[in-house]
Amino acid sequence: MRKFMSILLILALLSIANPILANMEDKLSNHWAKNEIREEFFLYYFPYLAKEDFKNFSPNSPIKENEFLLSFSALLKKQGYNNNELGWGVDLTRGQMARIIGGKLLEENIIHKGSKDPSFKDIKNRSMEEQNSIKALYNAGIIEGENSIKYSPNRLATQAEAIVLLQRVEKVLDQNTIPFNL
Repeated sequence: MRKFMSILLILALLSIANPILANMEDKLSNHWAKNEIREEFFLYYFPYLAKEDFKNFSPNSPIKENEFLLSFSALLKKQGYNNNELGWGVDLTRGQMARIIGGKLLEENIIHKGSKDPSFKDIKNRSMEEQNSIKALYNAGIIEGENSIKYSPNRLATQAEAIVLLQRVEKVLDQNTIPFNL
């Protein structure tokens, strides 16, 4: 009996000592973004979430402003644009994220305000800059609301939302590229 208990104790200690290696698929197994997030995009633009076997990746956790700006700037740079906006290590709201992306894409004339108004009732009291950004991003097919009348600009943006949003921005930037021969 002592031998059996010793072996059982050793096996238990070994299982605790070996770290459980997570991967992106495990973290997204029952998540809405499971089929949305492209792994190569995630690894390239969000390496700080992927390091140490995706230790920092928690799809429903808030994205930090400085991390989001790092990823957004890397995407813009790869497409030939620049973004000099710096952020803090604070959680980012959906409204702030829309203002950052929409403001830059409007400034570069990549997207336009458009004529179709989203019916989000909860953006009426937001700044005009944020409202215009949300409207332009909505018309460009980059953002969606939580439903047809609710965008939730005050809710913290999740890591998964940030990744999916930047993937949509990449598609728009790719469509805006003018091919030419040197």
